[in-house]
Amino acid sequence: MHKNTKNKITRLQFLKALGKELMQENVKIRATIPAVRLQVKSMIKKYFDVQETIQNVRSKGRCSFCERTRHRKTTKVCSTCVKLICRDHIIEKQHMEKKYPV
Repeated sequence: MHKNTKNKITRLQFLKALGKELMQENVKIRATIPAVRLQVKSMIKKYFDVQETIQNVRSKGRCSFCERTRHRKTTKVCSTCVKLICRDHIIEKQHMEKKYPV
């Protein structure tokens, strides 16, 4: 017999609490990624007690993956490595992920 008979919760309350517990670790990681939209970060702060660690990322600059001779300027940031990345390399990265999934 269970000793926790005093605290009765509904099935819905249990499922909400369980879902929140399961998401907690992933949400903490997402809050630290600079490429995540501000709307998502504000929702994370609203529903979870997570403080964002701010990482400084330039808002625009040269693509980290282009050769110096190309010198492509970009404002896009890679969500995994948090480096500036141009459109050509975003497409290449997506093709590599499809060929060689992690």
